[in-house]
Amino acid sequence: MSQTVSNLPLPPGNFGLPVLGDTLNFFRDPNYGEKQHAKYGPIFKTRLLGSPTLFVKGADANQFVLTNENNYFVVSWPPSTKALLGNLSLALQTGGEHQNRRKLLAQAFMPRALSGYIETVEAITQTYGKKWAELETLTWYPELRDYTFDVACKLLVGLDQGAQTELGHLFETWCGGLFSIPLALPWTRFGQAKKSRKRLMVLLEEIIRQRQQSADFGSDALSLLIQAKDEDGDRLGIGELKDQVLILLYAGHETLTSALASFCLLVAQHPQVLAALRAEQAAFDPESPLTLDMLRQMPYL
Repeated sequence: MSQTVSNLPLPPGNFGLPVLGDTLNFFRDPNYGEKQHAKYGPIFKTRLLGSPTLFVKGADANQFVLTNENNYFVVSWPPSTKALLGNLSLALQTGGEHQNRRKLLAQAFMPRALSGYIETVEAITQTYGKKWAELETLTWYPELRDYTFDVACKLLVGLDQGAQTELGHLFETWCGGLFSIPLALPWTRFGQAKKSRKRLMVLLEEIIRQRQQSADFGSDALSLLIQAKDEDGDRLGIGELKDQVLILLYAGHETLTSALASFCLLVAQHPQVLAALRAEQAAFDPESPLTLDMLRQMPYL
């Protein structure tokens, strides 16, 4: 007799307290997943932010999840994330609407657009590189967070030294509440993030309206998104532009910071990799401006 989905066995683990589950331990312990995997194996169950949750790890598990979206899995976000991203954000759109908007936003990241971004990225990188060389001792993550946010702000909305602006400070508070307990009190992360989002929306609207009224749209991603049209010939409205710019700032900043910090750590831990990287770079003139073609000649990097 075949089993129904409802009575199939669940993986090992513990759902914890009613509703709250193991949420507090998850937020308190940065090694939560690692410890639970060591205890239960590559797949375990728990309850986070009110929802039954499975943790899986390993290449096969990741491939299974990522290749079966809209089949066995549907993208979902915690309540705090949904509230802070905004209803019009690409991250919350699904189906045909998501595909339509993804195509439209991709117009700002085509090869022609990317090649125009390289000079800006290189200039900001050189500035931070000189700063880090002078510091000699530094903590990677906060430095890389400022660096990636400066790059994202300049490329997306044309803002210089974004990490040091009001927008940068508000954005950091907003990010801090994205994955938090959705309790909107003034002293909670979520409450502070909601307040920051309101001010962020005001600042982004000012930037967008100034750009729309300008004789020269500029060459950053915002200028391309303002002019971009979907398959029906429609442009993004001001409300959606704000939400989409916000998710692009997050996507081009937070996850990239984590990846770069891990990259720096791992390269330092593997001298042979660092040596191979330096050997490859030795073939290029450091005074020559970087181009997409040069990047294609750096397969190891």
